[in-house]
Order: sequence, then C-alpha cells, then structure tokens
Amino acid sequence: MPHPSKFKRDDDSNPIPHPPRYKEHLQILAAELKLTYKALYEAIQPIPYIRDKLYCVDKVFIEGGSEVWVGEDTSRDKGTPWVRLESYKDIYTNPPEKPVRYIIQAGPGFGKTTQSLQYTFDWSTGVKGSPFADVELLIYLRLRQLRGVSSLPVAIRRYLLQRACQLKIADIRKILENTTSVAILLDGWDEYPELDTELGGYIRDIITARAFPHHDVTLTTRFLPKEFSETARRVRLTGFDDQARDQYIRKAVVGDDDDVAVEQIKQRLRDNPVLADLCQVPLFFVMFAHLAHEKEKFKTFRSVTDFFSFIIKCFHDHLKNKEKDRNVEKRSIHRYDGAHNRLDTLAYEGLGKPDQQIVWKRKALIRRLGEGFYEHHRSIGLLVEEEVITDQATAEESDAHIIEVRFYHKLFCEWFAAHRLARLATTLSERSLSRVLEKFHPYDLQYLYRFACGINPAAGKKIISYLQSIDGGEKFAVLCILEQTGAVDDIKETVRKLCAGTVSIQSDETKLLQRSTVQLLDIASGQKIPTTCLHLDGCLSKTPETDGTLLLDSGLQVHPSATLETIEISGEDLNISEAKMISLLDYAEKCDQLKRMTFKCRCLLPLSVPAEQIPLSLKRRNIEVLLHSLGPIVYHLNPEEGKWVRHDSGTDRLEDVDFGRDGQEWTVREVARASAAGIPTARLHLDRCVSGAVTAGGNLLLSSGLQVQPSSTLETIEITGNNIDISEEKMIGLLAYAEKCDLLKRMTFNGQCLLPLSIPAEQIPPSLRKRNIEVVLHSVEPIVYHLNPEEGKWLRHDSGPNQLDNVHFRSDGEEWTVRELARASAAGIPTTCLHLDGCLSKTPETDGTLLLDSGLQVHPSATLETIEISGEDLDISEAKMISLLDYAEKCDQLQRMTFECRCLLPLSVPAEQIPLSLKRKNIKVLLQSLGQLLYQLNLIEGTWMRHGSGTSQLEPVKFDSVNDDRHEWMVRELVRASSAGIPIAQVAIWGCSAEADQFGSFLTIGHQLSLPILSTLQKLVIVDEDRSMINEEVVGILHYTKACAAVKELRFGVYSSPMTVPAYVEDTALTLPILRSRKVRVCGTTWGERRRYLSLRSGEWKDNTPKWKTRQDFDSDDHYAIYVKSHIRVGMTVRCCKSYQSVREGDIGKVVELKEHTGQAGLNGLNVKCEWQELVTEYIVKYFHVEFLEAPAKIEPGALVMVKKSVDVPTFKWGNISSDSVGIVTELVKRAADLKVVKVHFAYHKEWSGLISEMQSLQCLDDEAVCTFEICGNDFVPQHWYQCQTCKLEDERGVCMVCAKKCHKEHDIRYKGYSLNLFCGCGSREEDSCKVSRTREKAETSEPISKEEVMKKRGNFASDTEYARHVRKSIKVGMIVKCRETFKFVQEGDIGKVIKLDYDDLDDLNVFCEWQNFDKECWVKYIHVEIPEQLIQVGSTVRVQSSVVTPRYGWGSVNYNTVGKVAEVVGNQCKVDFPSTKRWSGLISEMEPVFWPVRKMRDDFESDAEYSSYMQNLVEVGQIVRCREDHEKIQKGDTGKVIKTKRTDNNDSGAQSVYCRWYNLGEDYWVEYAKVETAEQLISTGTEVRVRRSVTNPKFEFGDATHDSVGKVTETDGRKCKVDFPSIRRTPPRPHMPQLTDRLWTGLLSEVEKVFSQDDFRGESSYAAYVKDSIKVGTTVKNKKGITGRVTKLDENDPKQLNVEVNWPTLDRTYCVKYADVLSLGYPQLQVGATVRVKLSISTPSYKWGMVQKGDTGTLIHIDSEGDCVVAFPTDLSWNGVLSEMELVP
Repeated sequence: MPHPSKFKRDDDSNPIPHPPRYKEHLQILAAELKLTYKALYEAIQPIPYIRDKLYCVDKVFIEGGSEVWVGEDTSRDKGTPWVRLESYKDIYTNPPEKPVRYIIQAGPGFGKTTQSLQYTFDWSTGVKGSPFADVELLIYLRLRQLRGVSSLPVAIRRYLLQRACQLKIADIRKILENTTSVAILLDGWDEYPELDTELGGYIRDIITARAFPHHDVTLTTRFLPKEFSETARRVRLTGFDDQARDQYIRKAVVGDDDDVAVEQIKQRLRDNPVLADLCQVPLFFVMFAHLAHEKEKFKTFRSVTDFFSFIIKCFHDHLKNKEKDRNVEKRSIHRYDGAHNRLDTLAYEGLGKPDQQIVWKRKALIRRLGEGFYEHHRSIGLLVEEEVITDQATAEESDAHIIEVRFYHKLFCEWFAAHRLARLATTLSERSLSRVLEKFHPYDLQYLYRFACGINPAAGKKIISYLQSIDGGEKFAVLCILEQTGAVDDIKETVRKLCAGTVSIQSDETKLLQRSTVQLLDIASGQKIPTTCLHLDGCLSKTPETDGTLLLDSGLQVHPSATLETIEISGEDLNISEAKMISLLDYAEKCDQLKRMTFKCRCLLPLSVPAEQIPLSLKRRNIEVLLHSLGPIVYHLNPEEGKWVRHDSGTDRLEDVDFGRDGQEWTVREVARASAAGIPTARLHLDRCVSGAVTAGGNLLLSSGLQVQPSSTLETIEITGNNIDISEEKMIGLLAYAEKCDLLKRMTFNGQCLLPLSIPAEQIPPSLRKRNIEVVLHSVEPIVYHLNPEEGKWLRHDSGPNQLDNVHFRSDGEEWTVRELARASAAGIPTTCLHLDGCLSKTPETDGTLLLDSGLQVHPSATLETIEISGEDLDISEAKMISLLDYAEKCDQLQRMTFECRCLLPLSVPAEQIPLSLKRKNIKVLLQSLGQLLYQLNLIEGTWMRHGSGTSQLEPVKFDSVNDDRHEWMVRELVRASSAGIPIAQVAIWGCSAEADQFGSFLTIGHQLSLPILSTLQKLVIVDEDRSMINEEVVGILHYTKACAAVKELRFGVYSSPMTVPAYVEDTALTLPILRSRKVRVCGTTWGERRRYLSLRSGEWKDNTPKWKTRQDFDSDDHYAIYVKSHIRVGMTVRCCKSYQSVREGDIGKVVELKEHTGQAGLNGLNVKCEWQELVTEYIVKYFHVEFLEAPAKIEPGALVMVKKSVDVPTFKWGNISSDSVGIVTELVKRAADLKVVKVHFAYHKEWSGLISEMQSLQCLDDEAVCTFEICGNDFVPQHWYQCQTCKLEDERGVCMVCAKKCHKEHDIRYKGYSLNLFCGCGSREEDSCKVSRTREKAETSEPISKEEVMKKRGNFASDTEYARHVRKSIKVGMIVKCRETFKFVQEGDIGKVIKLDYDDLDDLNVFCEWQNFDKECWVKYIHVEIPEQLIQVGSTVRVQSSVVTPRYGWGSVNYNTVGKVAEVVGNQCKVDFPSTKRWSGLISEMEPVFWPVRKMRDDFESDAEYSSYMQNLVEVGQIVRCREDHEKIQKGDTGKVIKTKRTDNNDSGAQSVYCRWYNLGEDYWVEYAKVETAEQLISTGTEVRVRRSVTNPKFEFGDATHDSVGKVTETDGRKCKVDFPSIRRTPPRPHMPQLTDRLWTGLLSEVEKVFSQDDFRGESSYAAYVKDSIKVGTTVKNKKGITGRVTKLDENDPKQLNVEVNWPTLDRTYCVKYADVLSLGYPQLQVGATVRVKLSISTPSYKWGMVQKGDTGTLIHIDSEGDCVVAFPTDLSWNGVLSEMELVP
C-alpha cells in the first residue's frame, strides 16, 4: 500500500518552502473532498427503483476476485502471468520506490465504481489497513463528467468542491505541487468524452506519468488505454465466487442470521443454471439476489436476455404496485412500459458515436422523449440525474450548473439500443447491416449484440452471420447463438458453420464464454455435426482425469465428442505429467472420429510414456500424437515403444536454441529430447540466465537453478548477460564444460560479461588447444578479442577493427566499461572518444583520475583523443573544473574536452590554475549551451568566448512550470551569453510568477531564482494565466526592461492587468520616456485573448483587439444577415442571439455546414447548420440568428488577402485581378471618416486599391493561401519574416508565413519579426519544394521572359511537349489567348481570357478560359492555345476597359457595358460599331475583347437563311417564342410555345420550320425559323425576369433573391444582366460613398427567363390560354397584388370561369381565381427545405420504410450527388431515400 515516503522527491532533504497559507488550504481541500465523497458513498442503490433504500458503500461492498499481471509486457492479456490477489487492498501492497500507475480493468457490472467508492470511504473515515490510510489527499474523479475540462485543478474545483468554497484553481495547483502524498483515482476511462481529443491530453499525460509523476494514479476502465506508463501495474476484477455471493446475501440482503432466506436465494440460483456464470458479474448478482428475495414466485430463465427482460419488468411493476396505494399520486404509466422507441433510438445513436455518448442534458432529453415518458423512467430508476457545471462556465463560477442525465448503468443503455438494432437488422440488407454494425465493437458492447439476438431471432441470424465474418468474431457468435431460445434445429446451420473451422477455448475467457463453447461442442456431437478442430489454449487443468473427460482450469468438463477430428493443446509451460498424458490419450480413444492430437506452445510433456498404458485402439486407429518442439522440430509418439520420434514434417537439424529468463524448464527438457533423438544443434544461446558456475557433474548451472547437460551434437555456445561477473574459477569451469561437448567449435561471450583480464594457461584444458576451439569476447562495440590458449591472454580478433571509436559511460554498466577500457588500453587500441553521461562525481579529484558517482575511478589513457561530459544539471564547481583539466593534461593524445546537456559550469576559471601543457598543446575545452550556442574556454584568460561553429544569436528561451528543473541552468547560460555579448532574441516566462524588485535590478522566477539584468536581451514575454498583476508588479517589470538596454518589446499574458501605471510610483516618470525613446513596444493579452498595448506617453492600456459587429450595430435583420453571410465560415464558433425553434438564445454552437449553395436561397433561408452544445442533434438556423464569438482576422500590412466572394464588382473595379486572386497588403489609407482603403500587391496589379470592407484575410481560408512568391515574385514587399534552419533558409534569406506553416511545418522554424523588404526564399528556389506555390516550374527571376519569347508559335518548337512547356512557363491568369486547334466545343481562332491555371502534367487540361464564342468556361490543354500578338482585329467583339476613366476621344453615347464590333483598325486606333453609335473612335489600348456570345437579332444577319441557321441552334422544345412578322394565319407579335422543331417545308426549297401552339390563334401551326424570336432575345433593359427553376446555383449566387423573385432588368451587356428585385432591401447610401449599381442582383442571361404578363398578349383569352398551358397542381402563382400562392386544384371548364383553386399562405385561406388573374412562377423543385413525402404510387421504397409509413410528410434535409436524399420525418429524423421516389406535398 502507498506510503508517504513514496512521494518524497530526491531533494526532500532540502525541501522547498511551502507557499503562504499552504497548510490552511490543504486542510480546507481535504475537508471539502471528504464532504463530497460522503454524498457519493452513502447513496448506493443496489436496485435503482427502490429509492427509499440507500446504502452506504461499506454496507454493500463485498470483495470479488481480482488478479494482478506479473509479466514483463504489460500490454499483453494472455498467458500465465495473471496471479490472484487475496484482497482488493493487496493491489497497493509492496509499493515500489517511485509512484506508479495502477490500471483496474473489468467488464461492465464488475464493480469498478463501487470499489472506487469503497476507497473514498476508507480514506474519508480513516479505516485502518486501508491502502489510502496515510495519504494526505485522495482525488476521486468520474471521467464521464469531465467534458470540456482542460486540467486537473479545474476538474477538482468544478466537480469536487462546494460552490461556496474559497479555494481557487491556483490554490489547488499549488497544493498538488507541494503535497508529498497524493493519490489520484480516475474512474471510467472508457466513458471519458475527451478520450481521443486534444482537450483530453492532460488526462493522457497523467496516465502515462508525464504529468504528476510524483503521485500515485489509479485508472478504472473496460479496456486498456492506447498509451500508458511502462511501469503501470495492471489488475483485473474477476467477479463474485460462491464465498463472495454468500457474504453479499448476508451483508446487504437478508442479514447474518437468516440462514433459511440465504438458502432460498442460493436455491433459486441453482434453479437457473444459465445464470450461474452470469452472476459472477456483481451487478447481475446484486439485482438477482434482491429480486429473488423480494419475489415470492421466481421464474426460470433461459438466457441473459430473458433475465434482463424480467429485470426491466420488475422496474415497471414496482411503480405500478406503488400506484395501488391510495396515498400515492396516480400517473398514466401503463403506456410507457412497452412503448420506448424514442428511448431505443436515443441509446442507439449515443452508443453509435465515436466517443459513445452516454450522458445527455436534461432539457434536451425531455424535448426529445417527452416529459411524461422521461419522468416515468426517471422515477423507476432507469434514468439518473446529476448536477454538473456547464462547459462554458469557468471553474470559479458557482451558479453555472445544469442537470445531466445518464442510464443507471451502461448495460441498460445497451438494452434499449438493442431493441433499435434488432428492428434495423430485420429491415436492412446484410451489406447495409454490416456498415451499421461497424460502429459497435462487439467486445466493448457485447450485451448490445446478445440482447439484440435474444430480442429478435430473425435479426439474430443476420447479426451472428456478421460476427462470423469479422476477425475473431466466431467465438463471440457462440454467446449470441445461445441467446436465441428456440429449438436446436433453428441454429443447426449456424453451429455447422462455427464447427467447420477451429473451435477454441482460451484461458483468458470468462467461465461463461467457456461454458458456451462446451455447449456448442455438445450440440455438434449430439446432432452429428462434424467438428474440425478443438483448440485448448492454456486452459487445460493439470489434474489427471479418471472419467474420460477433459478437465479445464475453470472446473468445466469437456465430454468426448463423436464428431471431433483434431485436438490442439497449447499453453506456455503447461506441465503435463505422465498420468495426465495417459488420461489425455484415454480421452482421444473415446472420440470416435479423432485423427490427431497435437501439442504446441511450450507444453512440458514427459520424455516417454509407458507403452503398456497407451490405449490399444490408438494403435489400431493410427491416431497421430504430435509435439511441436524447438524451432521447426516436430515429434510423434511411437505407440509401440512409448518414445518420441522425429516426424517427417519437421526438419532434421536444430539451428538455434535460446535460453531466456522465461520457459527455461521447457527449453532444458526439449534440448534433452533433441539430444536423445540425435538431432544436431547449431547454437545454444544463454541469454542473461547463466550463473557462470559448473556443477560437480559437469553440468552448466543456470541462475534459476536448472542444469544443462553437455550435448554431444552442440556446435556453438553463446553466453550473453549484462554485468554477469565470471570469475577466473568460473571461467575455467566453462572451458571444462566446452571440452565435454564433442562437436563444439566456438564459445562466445556477448553483452557486458565481466570476464577476467587473463587466465592461467596451465588450467586451460589441453583438448581445447588440440581441437582449436575458439573462445571469443565481444567487447565495446565493435572490438572483438579471442583467448590465446597458450598464454591465457586476450588478443584482438581479426574480425574486429583496430580502433575503438566511442566509449560511453552511463549510470549502468560502469564496471564493465572500466574493465573493457583497461583491456583496450592494454592491447594498445586507440580510443576516439570517452563519453561520460550523467555519471561523473561532483567531488574534485586529487590523484589525476576521473571519479564516478559509483565510486569507480577511470585512469588516464595514453590513446584517448576526445572526452565528452554530459548530465542534466551536473554542477561542476571551480575546483572540479580544475581537476578535469588536470586529467586532460595526463592524456597524451587528447585534443578536445566537450561539455553538453545542461552542465552547470563556472562562468570563468582562474587562469593561473589552468595547466600550462593544455595551453601549449592547444587542447580545446568546449561548452554546448542553449540552442545552438557553442563556447570555448580561453586558456589564457580563463573566460568563455563564442566558438565560430555555433550560432551568433541565442534563440528564444522559455521558462515554464513544467520544466522548472532546468531554470537554474537556463539562468546561468543567459548570464553567460550576456557576458559574452551574444544577442538574446527572447526570454519567455510562462506560469512562473515572474516579479521584479522595485528598482528593476533583477527578475525573480518561481520565488527562488533571480535573473540578473541581461544587456543583450531583445524581447521579454511574461505569461501567467492564473495571475492578477497589481500596479507595482508591472512597474517593477518596466524598470527591469529599462535596465536591459537592448529590449525592443515587452509582452504580458496574464488574467488581468492594470489599466494605468500610477504616477506616484518612484521612477515611473523617468522609465516611460526612456522606453519611449528606445521605441520599446509594451503590449498585453488578458484571459480571453483581449489584446492591449501600453501607451508610453500616457501610461494607459489601450485595447487593440478587432471585434465582430453584433445585431445592435445594424438597423435591420437583412443588413445584419448580409454582414454575417460575408464573414461566416465552416468551423467558426457562434452564439445564438435570437431564439429559433429548439435553439435558445445564448446557446453556443460550431458551424458545420453552410447551406447557401444547396438551394436555400435568400437571406431568410435556413443557411447555417451548427452543432449546438445544448441539443442532442445538429440544427439549422438563419444568418441573423447567430453572432460571432471568435475575433475576426485582422487586415494589416503583410496580410494575405483576397476579395470577398460576396462582392460582385469592387468599388474601384477589378482591374487585372479576379475573385480568386491573392495578394499582400502593402498600405492602409483612410480617405474619409468611414471610408478605409487598402492597397494590395497582386501578381498582375501591383498597386491595386479597394475598400477594406470588401477584403477578407486568408487566415479564414487556409486552403486557398499560396506562397507570396507566387504573388509578387522577387519584388520586396512588407510581410512577416521566418527562417528555416532545417532548409538553410537563414541570414538574409527567409520564408513567408504560408510556407512556414505548410512547407516547413515540422522543420526548425525561427520567427524573425516583421520586415518591410522581403520576398519568399522558399518559393524562389528552383527545386519543386514549395508545396503552396501554384507554379511547378519557377521562372528565372533574374532574366524575365521577353515579349518576343512569350509570343512564340507552335512552329518554333520541335514537338508538342516542348511547346506545352513553353506555354506553361509563359502563361498567366488574366492573359488573353487564342485557340490554335479545335478542342471539343472551342473552335480554332476563338479568343479567350485565362481564369485559372493548373500546373500539373503537361498533357493535362491545364488552362481554364472564358471563351468568346462558347457560352461556358472550358478547360483546354497547353498545346491548344497561343498568345496572340494582336488581340483586337476587324470583327472582334469589344468594349471599353473598366480601368479607363475617360477614353481618348470621349464617351459619346457609349458606357462600360456597351458592346460593339470593330469595323476598322488603323495603327493603334480603331473604329467600333456600337448599337447606339456607328464608327465610334478610340484607341486599341482602351478596348478589351468580350468573352461570351452576344444574343443576336435578325438585323445582325445579312439574310434569312443565316438567321434561320442561327435560330435552329437556339430554339428548343418548350420555349416561348414570338412571331416577328406576319406569316399566313400568324400575326406579328403573336406568342406561342414550341412543340416540335426542324421540319423542312416542301414548298420553300428546304426552309426549316418550327411547330408551335399559338395562344392568340388557339391552335398549333408551323412557322419558319426566320420569322420567330425567342424569349431570351426579348430580354432587354426594363424586361421583367426571374431566375429559372432549373438553376440551383447561379454563377454569382442567389444573394437575397429566390426563384419566386420577379424584377426588372436595369442593365445588360449581352451575357450578364443586373436585375432590380423589389423584394430585396438595400442599405441606404453612406456619406462619401456613391450609390453603386452592383448592389443590384447580378446573373447570366442564360440563368433568367422573361416573365410574361397580360401585356405580352393580344387579349385576356390568349393570356388565359398561356397560363392554363403553363400551370398545374403545385405550381406557384402570383396575383395582381403581388401575393404568391400554391395551386391546389384545376377546373378544365371555360377559361373565363373561376377555375384555379389557390392556397394563399399569407392570407391563410384558399379561394378560386381566373386563369387570367394570375401569373405563373413555375413548379417548385425538390430542394433542401421542401416538404415532401414518398410518392403514393410506390409500395416499397428502395431503402425500405423503416419507422416511416406511407403518407407521412417530412422535411428534405440533404441531397447527394448520386440522387439519394435524407428526409427528417417525425418518426425518423434521418430517413434515407431516393430523390426520384419523393414528391412535393401540395
């Protein structure tokens, strides 16, 4: 058991003084803990629904079985090293010298938590003999409660202390650091919510002893952590045996004296054999015992499921019985005991999550389950409430508690989840079920599977099939089979599949699992089902049987099987006596179909068996009895003689025999067996097990006491061992043993064997000389010696080198190293380096030797060249330093002495005491200091100076509380650096309570060390999150900063800091001006990341933190929604600022998805999907429902920025950039009070200007960030400067911030500050090493490509590959290119503008362009394009560039959006035919090509034939067209709908016609293409349009528009248009800002359609015919007042009647209108957010009905690319279906 002495540190002889009020705080903490524990251990409920029977844990706790692992490898589970403990207290007996980690492992219900509470009771009440009786503090935490907790002190304050307790986190941390005896008990690792998250790192550090290494820690868990301490002591609980059951019945159920009641409970247990093994689990037995005592009638159970169903029924029956009492309030509970589908789903979803959610918030749970259902299950005890602190609250808050709910035990959670799983298994296919079951690990959730199989046999068959298909699942499938209580015939096929392979019984299995396997064998035998193999793995009892059965260690018996074919028996060191062997042969005789019995894995079998006792039938049936021995050797038992003979399946030679510490007895026996069989043995390896002695009989004696006889076939002996001392006498005995091995050729010693330096030659056996047996010694690697038998001396062997490179002295193996160093010295072998690692004594020597801590002495070596001394905090005094220099003087060949690894060396050495010979021989004495600093001792002056091979500057140094043992060394090295004039980049003090005296003459670190003034310090950082600094402390640090003359920046990071420096403090008035004159920056970051800086003029702290705007900053929801939409990103943390449905104001959430691209158009749609902390599931809200919590990314010089995606056209136009361009901010300009302009350096526009509100920082778009060299090349721009030591990008070279984060993520990166003149050295390197440069081949920056080089054509190159490489090198985003070769839809000669470039393979689609004569952007290859010399030619479609302020010859009637054709080109001038102005004059440099086809009219063509050909490619079936001139019956202006296309008239020489339904005519009629025009051609300024229903993602997004929005076109350029939608609210113009036209909605002409009104038709009847033809049930319509509705019914009678029934939602009524009174807005599409149902014509959906029924309606919440969808129905919130099978609900 733990003792306080265990926790004392090595330096307790000089203890650190306790902090103030330590003892008082310790007493308060202990008292608070005991008060909390009392509330826990006095509230034990054996039966959860019996609320009036609460027990103290001491009244119900009974010790079950427990075992401790005694093997070396603690990560293993199998094998014999499990040893039974007598008591739960023995877990902590025989404590090691250092604190250890204990892991208590057990399955569900085995009493891990109850035993933990017993420990708290023992400690709180001072129980004598308790493992924790002498512990000052016992910390008991339930890990399932620690969601969102970041440290152990926070957890203690939050969950173990009363709200009114005065202790703070800092007090608790100091108590834990200063208390010598603390035990930590962490309960429920498997339930820890932060198991695999970064936040749970502190718990993992505690388990692995990286944190709190001086305290004992106990962890309870179902399964082992992935990582734990190597010295951890593992314990497993094995449950209740008969004695423990009897004790519990008497102690907690019936009392000690009621023997009759005790016997009755035991009898009921005997009447239920299926529960005999199950009741080894304490939880099951406790419930069984109480129920068996209370129930007069008790049924017999057939399975675990049957028993658990009975338990649940008892829970409900108890409450029903209470209602019979007239004094008890009546509840309607009968409808809750069977209908628990919602609870099933909740439990199923929780266990299916990666971290297995088993705790829910009470409010959310009630909303999901219903209050009545929840209260019922809480009242019967299945649901348990706990009061916890919210994640958002600080640990100091006292009113931030909420109620969390969990199941009484996790087994009950598995019970309800099993019902949901059983229902799913019956409906899903096997493939779908496999995907579902992959979320549930069978060995972690075994009862989930077993319950599901027992609840529904049909589901059980599928589940068992799945278990048989996974690795190791066959064994577990047996348990699930036995849960199915039907006839044997129902499971016969399953048994056949299981027995077709190997059926195994293992030692580490529970008795329940072993019994299940035995039952399986019995079923197979009784049903004549063949069993291929039975494998008994370490579970066979050593006791011989007499009844022909196999007896297992657990006490179970395996009866002979009539269908068993093979038996395999294995078990490490399983000792099978001769009598046991004979009983096994008797068992084999009784298995009628047995063919073979095999022994494997170190079974200790007798060397022979009496032949007369071997059953005769084994001889007749020729049953093979095999033994797998050492290596590949296989024996079989000769039944005639009873001897073992080599089997033909094995080899005839034994290569290697290894004697380790384990399995020695088996190895000795098998060596003897091989020797008797005459099998040659190549090598006998004795690894750390030889004693070195030889018995009188000539046998080799092992350290275990076993003896190895000489072998006549042994060829080599190899002896290995650390520090095995083989004296001269033992060495002679070993040589005598070698002499008796007739075929021996060599004896080798390895691994630090302490051999004598010589042997008397006369005592060496003469036969060794005659047989030339080699005796070899492997010394300090790689030196090899051999023994000269003539002289008895060791000589260098030819197989080793003639020089010893390195000799390492460590704390272990010193004696061997000293001896081998002497052996090498005697042999004259040169030694390159002697390394003393942490073993040098601090005592100065006076005899010229090196004294080690162990007391050994190292004499000077005449061949030693270098000495290296290292050791953490090795304090070398001045006297010791001089003695080391004396030793160096006596080593004739010494060249260098080096000190490494935190050696505390004096700052100087008296020059007169340095030996003169060192100065003459110029021996270098070096010191490796902080970072890469290297010093050399000046032997003339005795001072340290910087060595040239080290760095010239000391990199940042950090003091923290974790590495406080390094502080003294760090202070000394900082002073050494300052004395040597070496610049110190930064000193950071984290959590060490840095304080300065009032004069600033030194800085105190951690109440002990003093940091003197550092004259070369450049930056000082002080961080302490749990500290509140007062004014005097800040002023003292300012004084210290002033004294450090080189400091340029002082940074604070504390909980709070003063707002001003008081004027009355002495010297303050002088300090601030001095700091200001030196331009020192003083800034601070308080808790919560609020950044501030200190004004050195006024002494005030000023806030410098960018903040997000809130709803109060805007005048409407729409304006605020626009702001949120512009800044929100996936991954942001937001807060609900306005309650919406289930999301309450104040709820915190994380953005997981933004819905604006999935059809949810407009500001008022459900656009933001968040994971809310207060809800069980994710929920979607609107933009104006949330506000930001994180600080916005700051835009400042050097920041990487791009134009926001929501900006259509920037205020100062695009220039030469696009929406994907990335640039670097070079300057901030403030032109007016609220008009802030930013100047940005882009690759193709170096002085681009824009509003700062239109830009976004790439901190939010990390994936889009690129190397700054990609943007600015080798131009020098301001940016943050980093250096990479790994890649040698240092000195004047540096890398940008993006490359530092991505390309050099794992490298040695140094931040060098903010530079005004820098370009990225990573991106400029020629090799392809920059991961974030979009260019694979870098251009030669020193020799820019000339214009003539860029304009080269395909004919200038020998191959396509060379030309493609040329284009890739020359092309840039924004360039104008020409297609030189037709590719797909892009024709030769077409002009395009480069939008994107992909620099992958040369033959890829690399160039993405916007083409003039193709209506879409398109990818082409490098070889398809060329860069033309002249872009604008006669016939080119052009317009004036947006960057031109005033054209050379004026605007005339032309504007930026006017498009025309070039009619004439003369020099640098051109004449353009615009629609409004013919022969408009301008400069070619002022024009730009237009890269899309302009909709052409009849006037653009010379003939009807050309126009007709154009219209044939334009007109499609279903389009609305207008007749442009009279044609037979059709009049000019008539409107119709295209029904058929492309008919050739016989009377008009092949003229093409189109067949239309003409609404004015009232019939269908053919008309020529040349006589019609489409609705798209009719769109011009003033035309009413809407977005097409088929368009789900407009090119420039929906913005605030929807499919139902109708507006007028205000501007169009032939491809794009701007639309004024009246439904969109706009921000009024701001001062100094013009009203911008781009605040209108922008889209492509192909994305909109004309809205036809009555004015477009000749009369009401023709318009009514159009409306009738364009609407159907479900169509959205709008009346003349602008109100929209949905058509619910149509009447096909006279169109003038009221024949359209419409539901008007805003009017909350339905009434009929005429066709002519409404405007059709189209049929709504299936999109996210729509109300849908399964089509009524479908009987069974593709993915089945599940919990959904025909006719149910739900909300469409997801559509994937493959046509599948997810619908939220009331009965199933995530129902999967096929989109084509769904329909909108009218």
